[in-house]
Amino acid sequence: ESQRLNSKMVLLTIDISGGPFLGLLGTVVGVMISFAVIAATGDVNINSIARGIAAALLASVAGVAVAIASLFAFNYL
Repeated sequence: ESQRLNSKMVLLTIDISGGPFLGLLGTVVGVMISFAVIAATGDVNINSIARGIAAALLASVAGVAVAIASLFAFNYL
């Protein structure tokens, strides 16, 4: 039983280490979208870039939330 559980622990360690990187990737993509909108419109307007910034922040939160939840599950098991 212990060996079977240990074989599944690798998934949790991947989530713990990879979650923040996926969040960071989403953040970079969101900021790039915001800069693309600025370049296309030629105007820095909060309404035009808010969508990209919101997506970037949501990606960061999702990545960190997955990592934290996986870390708690890993430590519990």
